[in-house]
Amino acid sequence: MKNKRLLAVDIGAGSGRIFSGEFNGQTLSMKESLRFHHSPAAIGRDIYWDFLSIWNKVYTGISRAAEAEGSIDSIGMDSFAPDFGFFDSRGNLLSNMLSYQTVLGENLLDEIFEKEDPWELYQYSGLQPANILLLPQLIYLKRSGRGWMMEKGKALPLVSALNYLLTGNLQMDFTVASISMLWDHKKKSWNQGLTEKYLGFVRCFAPVAENQTSLGKILPGLAGDSLKETQVINSGVHDTTAAMYALDAAAQGQICMNCGTWTAIGVVVEEPVINPKAFSLGLTNYGLPDGRYMFGAVLLGLYYLQRCREEWELQGEVLSFEKMTEMGALADVFYVDLNHSLLQDGTRPVTQRIDLYFEEMGQKGPSSKGEYIRCILESLTDEYRRIIRDLEMAAGVRCSEICMGGGGIKNSLLVELLQRKTGKEVRRTSAEVTILGNLLSQLTAAGEIKEEDRREFVRSASLST
Repeated sequence: MKNKRLLAVDIGAGSGRIFSGEFNGQTLSMKESLRFHHSPAAIGRDIYWDFLSIWNKVYTGISRAAEAEGSIDSIGMDSFAPDFGFFDSRGNLLSNMLSYQTVLGENLLDEIFEKEDPWELYQYSGLQPANILLLPQLIYLKRSGRGWMMEKGKALPLVSALNYLLTGNLQMDFTVASISMLWDHKKKSWNQGLTEKYLGFVRCFAPVAENQTSLGKILPGLAGDSLKETQVINSGVHDTTAAMYALDAAAQGQICMNCGTWTAIGVVVEEPVINPKAFSLGLTNYGLPDGRYMFGAVLLGLYYLQRCREEWELQGEVLSFEKMTEMGALADVFYVDLNHSLLQDGTRPVTQRIDLYFEEMGQKGPSSKGEYIRCILESLTDEYRRIIRDLEMAAGVRCSEICMGGGGIKNSLLVELLQRKTGKEVRRTSAEVTILGNLLSQLTAAGEIKEEDRREFVRSASLST
């Protein structure tokens, strides 16, 4: 049997990675082939992705990886970004791709709630509203005089746009459609009534591709010899759900947790969990690459530690994350409310946000680096405990384990605190769980692994990174 060679492209907020995977029918190995950086650009009050640079780096990267590997059977891509661009009927990009950072401070949700009750919206979509999602961003475009793009083109999220340029197949993916605020989970289609209420009589949404299927081969003009037989797979373009898809294979009904810069915590369900308790507790539902859903929450994770490390490095002290963990384990305990506006003020260094919080509370706060680290980890695991309690209550489940992936698995203090506070066993999997989910979707689409065998496969697969 010929080994399957795969590429997984993962695009983050400021960088991207390309991993190569090889499957011999029983085991899966994966290794990083390329890492690249990209930067958004500010023009006036708007912030844009440098989409052309991202496209160039992705295409160059997969071409070089294909040359190095000899041949590639399939490619799958994922990204954190819900952002999108518009393509006209000739395939032309109509405008630069707006970044979600542009709309963070806008009052878009107020405009939405003037026309539709939040609970009614939740019953359609299963989503907690947020400015960064598709509907609010489209309202922002309309408000800023760019509504003409909805009449002239089709909206494609970042990765769907890259897939389109590679294959000529203009389709959206369920994982991003499900977080648009315009997807009706019961009808499994776009909610045209809501679209007309907020945007008018536009038909700007691309059809949604079937889950875990091929979008086609790479166009002949792009493929060359090394990529001419390569299939581009609709592997689930939302990176959070790619990770949860892999974690679920190991979790077997237990809590899944992907902890990196952001943290996703949830349980995987066949249909969205929609009830008044879930709504009031701020819990949400995201579509998975196979058509199921993750029910839970997404919040900032190791972001606070990462920003502290950068802050201290600028001051002349370079600390590894391992050293920071050791320092935190020896420090006194402090707590902050991570949902407080002071902690979410991205214009200030994290340590300054913490200082201001304790000053406002009239309490003594951390004074050493170890104490800041301990404060962040104690506060973060308190928030994790609350979310886990809430999702078990709203979903009517009781779990004994947390299946954890992402960079957080390397932080022994984080894992110890989480285990102690929740009373649940924390079972660590792969730090590269998003890449693993991407590759698993590709193998499922190719018929190499059956869905019912996926759990056993993940448990027994030999993974090298």
